[in-house]
Amino acid sequence: MTQLMLVCHQGVGEALVAAAEVIVDHPLAVTVVPVRYIDDPDRSGRCVARQLKRLGLTGPVLVLTDLPGATPHNTALQAASNADPPAPVVTGLNLPMLLRALNHLDVAPLELADMVEQGACRAIISGSRHEA
Repeated sequence: MTQLMLVCHQGVGEALVAAAEVIVDHPLAVTVVPVRYIDDPDRSGRCVARQLKRLGLTGPVLVLTDLPGATPHNTALQAASNADPPAPVVTGLNLPMLLRALNHLDVAPLELADMVEQGACRAIISGSRHEA
């Protein structure tokens, strides 16, 4: 079973997990590593690496981040590439992406990474093109 780890700016991952818990109506086993703007990037990277190692002891991990190129994403990429085995990282986290991941945790991390990316993109709909 794939485990989820969210590495996001402080408040983002926590809010998305809370919203998902309301939707599914039960607590979720998702590890959230919040990164504050005042945090030292090296310290954040070590924290992400520790969490990946801890989660990796019980199964494969998929890492989701909120903003490409930002500190949470960069630290997650570095830690995930150094993990044993390496963990895939998908950025652009949104609620549809998280819900898709939660509904398919039986899928291997690389396949799940593709699924959540596709699901997140399909969930973007322009109101002017959306039929009522």
